[in-house]
Amino acid sequence: MVKTISFLLPGAPSHPTGGVKVVFEYANRLVAMGYNINIIYPGLYCVKHSSVRSTAGRTLRYIISRFNKPKPPKWFKLDSRIKIFHVFGLREHHVPKSDVYVATAFGTAGYLRNYKIPDSSKIYFIQGFENWHGTSSDLVYESYRYGFKNIVISDWLAKEVRKAGAECEIVKNGFDFDYFHLSKPIESRDPLRISMLYHSSEQKGCIYGLEALYLVKNRFPGLRAILFGVPPRPDGLPEWIEYYHCPDRPTHNAIYNNSSIYMAPSLQEGWGLPVGEAMICGNAIVCTDTQGFQEMVADGQEGFIVPAKNPRALANAMITLIENPDLRISMAHKGIKAVAPMTWDKSVARMVDIIKQLDNAI
Repeated sequence: MVKTISFLLPGAPSHPTGGVKVVFEYANRLVAMGYNINIIYPGLYCVKHSSVRSTAGRTLRYIISRFNKPKPPKWFKLDSRIKIFHVFGLREHHVPKSDVYVATAFGTAGYLRNYKIPDSSKIYFIQGFENWHGTSSDLVYESYRYGFKNIVISDWLAKEVRKAGAECEIVKNGFDFDYFHLSKPIESRDPLRISMLYHSSEQKGCIYGLEALYLVKNRFPGLRAILFGVPPRPDGLPEWIEYYHCPDRPTHNAIYNNSSIYMAPSLQEGWGLPVGEAMICGNAIVCTDTQGFQEMVADGQEGFIVPAKNPRALANAMITLIENPDLRISMAHKGIKAVAPMTWDKSVARMVDIIKQLDNAI
């Protein structure tokens, strides 16, 4: 019987990321159901394209952790019953014994592959197609064939796993409807308020999103944009763009509730948590044709979907919503209905069903 589950992370997260947040959500809910949950942070995490700086930083954090009790992240409230382990690396002898191990990233799956335990005790939790940082698509496809129980968060990732000749289970992410909520009537919002997550990664497409905002500003001088993110305020942002660095819960909700349109210019997303959060809070969506966004948004229904790397298309979609308030309001209400069934209770119930299936195989 599965009693203890260990989540293998690439490292201790110093700031919020969507993928780690999802892992933490599962950890909290599983420990509340009686499972023993371990979260494993390696000090030394070797992947082919790790930089010297990244490796040195991880090693230093590991050394520091050896003299301090492991602490939960400041940006997420982890259940106190969850055990956190700072280990030297992710080789099997460094990691506490568990009934099930969960690889949470491409690199962690590579370590788990070498554990001398049955594959029935290994889960590969796939939240994106990780052909970035120089990793080839062929290597990503190969990882899907390791023989683990593959779990994906979206239909499009399931297609990629099956394209590799492997099988998988689909467990779509849930949303925290206690954390995010509609507090300002959609009909009373300023149509010239647009929000966007800012991120330094090229995959988030923020350079295209910012260019699109400038184009809309040229058409509507009264435009006010609201950006938020982990990095400090980017240099050179004009005064008409507000910026919130690591917003707390009330501020995060206020950002979404004070905007009428949420723009997501990403080049690739496994899922796209902020899009769903913005929908909960009453935003019409303008997003790219990234497959993860299309798990929640249908073009012309909850918002507009446009080609990636196309600022003019993003701008035109936002201009259409600004000029057609009835359309924007209708899309926002459709978005609330579309995202409402995506609860964590459903996601966790599905995950537990899969874990129980493992009982028969272990």
